Amino acid sequence: MAAERFATGWIIVAEEAARLVGFTLNQPFDGLMYLANIAVLPDVGGRSIGAELLQASIASAREAGYPAVTLATFRRPPWNGPWFRKHGFSPMPEDEIGPDLRGMLDRHAQFHDMATRETLWKQIPLG
Repeated sequence: MAAERFATGWIIVAEEAARLVGFTLNQPFDGLMYLANIAVLPDVGGRSIGAELLQASIASAREAGYPAVTLATFRRPPWNGPWFRKHGFSPMPEDEIGPDLRGMLDRHAQFHDMATRETLWKQIPLG
């Protein structure tokens, strides 16, 4: 990942035995939190580290006062769109997509078949 992607947001890391095993990159977009990346090392997969990182990102967004977490992902394989939907994400209505997120999706369209992609969100009850 390009270093400048980390300059506009914050990361949450997962460590195990003093080893970095996963992270999320979270960025403010259009008054919402955009989950730009979530990654877990393959050798620690299947141990809920990704789910814990996702919950930590949602909690971080709640603490910062963001009313939703958004992301763009592939509809398949199972560890992309289906995994996020399992964790309470749903398709984001087109009319809720702001200019920052729209710009990101337009950039994705330059190198992805957008028919294979989806924009999801999870609204966060504040208070």
